[in-house]
Amino acid sequence: MALFPDERLTRHEEVTDSMSDEDINLKYMKGDIRIVTMNERYPLKRVATMLEKGDYELQPEFRRRHRWNNRKKSLLTESFLINVPVPPVFLYEDRPSHYEVIDGFQRLKAVYDLFRDKLVLEGLEKWPELNGRRYSQLPDRIKTALIRRNLSSFILLPGKAAKNGDESQFRQMIFERMNTGGSRITHQESRSFIPRGRAVTHHEETTDWTSDEDINLKYVKDEFIIVTELARYPLKKIVTMLDSGDYELQPEFRRRHRWYNYKKSKLIESFIMNVPIPPIFLYEDRISHYEVMDGPQRLTAIYEFYTDKLVLEGLEKWPELNGYRYSQLPDQIRQGIDRQYLSAIILLYETPKDEEETLKFKQMVFERINSGGTSLTPQENRNAILRGPLNDLCCKLSRNKYLCKTWDIPETDDEELLIENKHYQRMEDVELVLRFFANRQRRELMHPGESLKHYLDEFLRHGNQEFSQEVLRKLEDLFNRTIRLIYDIFGKRAFWLMRPRSDGLVWWREATMTVYDPMMYVFSQHVENRKRILDSHEKIQYGLEELYRTNYHEFKCIHQDDIDRQIALFEDFIASIIG
Repeated sequence: MALFPDERLTRHEEVTDSMSDEDINLKYMKGDIRIVTMNERYPLKRVATMLEKGDYELQPEFRRRHRWNNRKKSLLTESFLINVPVPPVFLYEDRPSHYEVIDGFQRLKAVYDLFRDKLVLEGLEKWPELNGRRYSQLPDRIKTALIRRNLSSFILLPGKAAKNGDESQFRQMIFERMNTGGSRITHQESRSFIPRGRAVTHHEETTDWTSDEDINLKYVKDEFIIVTELARYPLKKIVTMLDSGDYELQPEFRRRHRWYNYKKSKLIESFIMNVPIPPIFLYEDRISHYEVMDGPQRLTAIYEFYTDKLVLEGLEKWPELNGYRYSQLPDQIRQGIDRQYLSAIILLYETPKDEEETLKFKQMVFERINSGGTSLTPQENRNAILRGPLNDLCCKLSRNKYLCKTWDIPETDDEELLIENKHYQRMEDVELVLRFFANRQRRELMHPGESLKHYLDEFLRHGNQEFSQEVLRKLEDLFNRTIRLIYDIFGKRAFWLMRPRSDGLVWWREATMTVYDPMMYVFSQHVENRKRILDSHEKIQYGLEELYRTNYHEFKCIHQDDIDRQIALFEDFIASIIG
């Protein structure tokens, strides 16, 4: 495929009876649905002993299925070693001195396996010298460092809130509310990839066996230990904080905003009930200026609440407050919310040593603190970490009306309508654009055995760094012309595929990636032949159906070799029609 000059990269609602403000104040003061909590910090080495005593139930009925393999357990151990903030575990005291683990089972199990020598470390990124070792085999300094670390916890004590209702439902509610803000990254493991000039080298990191003495020395030198501090912000002061301009809610690694008024209202209800709220994570990018790495939705919800922009809705335990703004709330409710705090873990400016290390540092911390809840998609992770001009272009072109038509994405700027669409919500529309650009150089740049996900990461990273504004302009024009040409021929069914059914092959009425990738690639080479192609559109439509009927088996997968065969089929098909 002919590339543009300088385009080539080099890889080196509930209804209730109305209540007066006086009745609502009385209900709040009685504390019937207010949760009692306390904080605790457990030395890591004590965790194993705690779990063996039988006072901690790791598998209550509402716990999610266990998902952590040894690599993820190992990365948690490495996080403790380099002082990455680890979210607290949440415990529920179901009877005196006996606890159910509401959230944090995997962390506790990983710590237990480490200190009982059941975990063999693997996949460590900052301390690869320790891969293959068990706890008992670690150098003295490393063992001492781990022993010094603590795991924080919130303990929910049995109170009126549980006693006055179904206790199992109460615990389920707590579990759900504490698992509404986290994000789990799967499929994507970012590697540092440092360009030298315009050339980029691709290689796997190898580590020679290092002696215990050398490892101890590396740790003493503090080559990679994160400097943090804790903070607690009164909710009422958050408006002033955000208005000051010292807190950046939309740094380059932020995900698309996902909270409706209903979810914001749930957060406010959680503060009223004293449900533990996970801390936000801030990164001090310069002295006294902070980027919000995790928690922008919580901060935005609190800001809108206190500035009377949020009308409460969908409250379950306090339905009497639905339809209220902050200024309209009864006195006791306002005062109860005002006395609440939002905790924060601040990663201080002193941690990274230069710009390159800062980027890698932010990437690593973002991935590791987002390790417990709703899955981050591959493109969300890229958008979070790999911001730059190429990523911005992909986001812009994802709103192309012909792309939206063919992938059934609403053609609107209304965020609340868009977020209902699965492709938009998961940023798959942005990945579609990135795939188009990356496929242009895939044959030259993608290494044998490399996953497509990792290749897209690396392509975006270097496209951000190396593509000039002129190249980006040409790529934008090419994408727009290609998707328009395809739509003019096939309409919204452009990327449909025929699938086998009991009565033969039928059209799968949904766009598929196995058609999108090769079709976009091949038609992009013929945008200059637009008139000839459009004149032959009936032949192309009929011929495409025959192509799928005779070659359906070639469109089952999207691995590198599969894409090459699919492209070859499309190239031969178009050549047979237009010459």
